[in-house]
Amino acid sequence: MSDSVFTSKWNDASEIDTNYTRVSILAVVSLFCGIVSVLLFFSLWFTLFPVLALIFALFALWAIRNAEGGLTGKGFAYTAIALSVLSVVFVTVFWQTYIVILNRQSDRLFRDFFAAALDNDTQQMMDCFTLSTERKKLDAETWWQERYAKNGTHYGLHNFADNKTVRTLAALGKKAKITYYRTPALAVGDENDTVVKYYAVTYTGAAGTPETFFVKMSGIRLYDKKAGAYGWRISAYPEFIVPEEYKEHSK
Repeated sequence: MSDSVFTSKWNDASEIDTNYTRVSILAVVSLFCGIVSVLLFFSLWFTLFPVLALIFALFALWAIRNAEGGLTGKGFAYTAIALSVLSVVFVTVFWQTYIVILNRQSDRLFRDFFAAALDNDTQQMMDCFTLSTERKKLDAETWWQERYAKNGTHYGLHNFADNKTVRTLAALGKKAKITYYRTPALAVGDENDTVVKYYAVTYTGAAGTPETFFVKMSGIRLYDKKAGAYGWRISAYPEFIVPEEYKEHSK
């Protein structure tokens, strides 16, 4: 007598159990962390997620291999690995490029100031303290009237002229040679970026031998809402500085 549906062994689930598979929770979690890793482009606060994505993905692949067909999710795990690695690589390249740009732009600003100082061009020097997006090309008389005489801020000009570093650079003039030394500080912020650089100023002394001193320059990059663009300005008067590696020799 042939079996009917009524004589089937409904309680025999061996075939079903053998073919049953489930998605690895670790693979799903790794994919979530991999997707969140993309947010690294917007904030470094998400640095932990690509690390977690990689760890969870590797554990998921290990569990899937040992489950002998009982687990799936390799695609999720591999996607998580790809997202985490690509996020880290692209963000690293982006920030390194951004830092290079900050260094070049700030160096250009500082060298514009040095060029004006060695030419004893007060107008150009002081314009470097104004955000680049707000500067106007004015003749000397108009510049004085608009920026100082009308605003009653001529005391700022006197204070600037009394700065020892400014006076020294102006006195040396074309005899001085400006050389970049190093960048002791560079900070990237949400609203502004700041850069501090040291420059070596070399000139021929009274005895005919080369003399060198160091100048500290500080700059800031800000967003100008009116212009809809970022601009640079020097954020502090230049000052003489003795680098740490030379302090022992200067005692």
